[in-house]
Amino acid sequence: MAAAGIIEQILQSSGAVGIENRMDVQQLAALAGCGSGRRAQRMIEAERKAGALICSSPHARGYWLPKNRQEIEAFYKQMMARVRNILQAAEGARAVLEVVPGQITIDMIEQQAAADPEQLQPETETGTDEQTRK
Repeated sequence: MAAAGIIEQILQSSGAVGIENRMDVQQLAALAGCGSGRRAQRMIEAERKAGALICSSPHARGYWLPKNRQEIEAFYKQMMARVRNILQAAEGARAVLEVVPGQITIDMIEQQAAADPEQLQPETETGTDEQTRK
């Protein structure tokens, strides 16, 4: 396992173990000497990418080290829910990107049929001949 990062060390040395002992991001920023909560969040992100298990929750502001398996499970479920929400939001963009510009899709045909059902009726040879003569 990699050496603990600054944020992880601060949480450990400050006793921020368990959700009940969480530390506010501004307090973390001050202790880390990074100047802002946003910079502290970037540091947390980097440490998590390096393997640090720094918990957070949308229901409890702040960060902490897990004290038990249940806190790890709750953090994991929350992060996976965020991943699913992001993927669902990106799905619309993916669907649009899959359509080649100028390509007619089934949805377009169905929308046209709903708007003007007669326009999609096949022409008869007689009808076509009459249109050609005009």
